Amino acid sequence: MKKSLLLIFLVSTVLGQVGLMAQPLLKINNLVFYKKSHAKIAISYTNLKGEEAPLKNIFKQDDDRFYANHKLNVYPIYPNPVINTTYATIKYELIDNSIKAKIILSNILGNVIGEYHLTKEGNLLSISTQDFSSGLYFYTLNVDGKNLVTRRLVINHKS
Repeated sequence: MKKSLLLIFLVSTVLGQVGLMAQPLLKINNLVFYKKSHAKIAISYTNLKGEEAPLKNIFKQDDDRFYANHKLNVYPIYPNPVINTTYATIKYELIDNSIKAKIILSNILGNVIGEYHLTKEGNLLSISTQDFSSGLYFYTLNVDGKNLVTRRLVINHKS
């Protein structure tokens, strides 16, 4: 307990002084804290081979994202399944304005029933589901004309 409290204290102290310290910021056992940018900290660790590796490699990365890279982050549609709700929402972060990204909504036969462009100004895309029949649909992330990821969407309008 004392070691973890000391680690939390040291990390919070370092994070508070991130602009003043050189890289690496702090070493604790096999963890190394680096200044990545103005307000971001990167953490690396020493693996069993004695090599330094980014900490993100030992955890499941971006497990809550539908798609993620340095230009765009897209989160899964919510709610899914859509039950007696008139909208489904997709949260996103368009980091690079030079890309053209959109969500394509298709029915189970593959017919496109909607295209929704992602803009730099917004970070939420609301899709009206009230005019869709109950059933299975698919939403696809299209970036610069390429379909990257497709997931299912269930709509259930109970009477």
